[in-house]
Amino acid sequence: MLSLCLPVFSPPAIGQTDWFVPTPLQSTYQALLANHPEQAWQELHLALSQAPLSCKHWVPVKNAILTQTECGQTLPEQHTSPSMHTPSITLHMIRRFGITSQGYQIKISAVQSPLTDKDNHMLPVTLLSPTNHTLLSGEFSTQSPYQEIEMADLMIKPMPGRYLLTVGEHTYPLLIAMESRSQWLTLTHTPQGSQVALSLPETIEGCPAVNARWQWFDDEYNTLGKPQLMLRKTESVPRSYPLGAKHLAASVERVEFQQGVTVHYIQRINVPFHEPEPSSPSQ
Repeated sequence: MLSLCLPVFSPPAIGQTDWFVPTPLQSTYQALLANHPEQAWQELHLALSQAPLSCKHWVPVKNAILTQTECGQTLPEQHTSPSMHTPSITLHMIRRFGITSQGYQIKISAVQSPLTDKDNHMLPVTLLSPTNHTLLSGEFSTQSPYQEIEMADLMIKPMPGRYLLTVGEHTYPLLIAMESRSQWLTLTHTPQGSQVALSLPETIEGCPAVNARWQWFDDEYNTLGKPQLMLRKTESVPRSYPLGAKHLAASVERVEFQQGVTVHYIQRINVPFHEPEPSSPSQ
């Protein structure tokens, strides 16, 4: 779990809801303690839409709701029109480490298409910050099997709070809080070569297990081959690599679901990779 924004949520026992002093989250606490996670989710959105709150207060409540709703998968989808059943929309919140690549990046991807019309349409896509600033904008085609839009790198962490993602005519409110201090993976160098040490965050109960992977890229940073799972706390750079590999990255990923949108929190570090020189032919 996020070390800075995720203290343990430990409210009083059910039946003691009068114990809560009036706060913006009082209705959220009461709905959660009454075992109404869907109502608690709505109340949490309402509270964050009315005033900014410290993530140390609302993120533990959010995670408690995710635990009660199979990581958010049983929360009602924001839009249930037939045209919105097939898309797979993902928000990627990325933090990067490395000598040549540091900072934060936000990316939105769509698998298949947000609409299943036979005719091609362009759907405007925007992402608004909690302060109502446009962070990202672009278009998705209804005919492209996979597409993505990403914003320029940021040097400061995107603020926690309630974001608004709009795809076409549909808007998805999202509760986002990135890790800011804890580093999930660290690159070290030894005489034997580079190594990556892992310090994985705790998996939220009911969510997919946090995972760490190696990924190869070509000279234009297109992915090559399938990611390779990292199974130990400290791993050396893989000795085998796909043809055309020029770059290597290690990443840790945590996943949650928010009413029709998958949210990926990713920390990634670029790993120096030097393709071995071809051996000289035998004389």
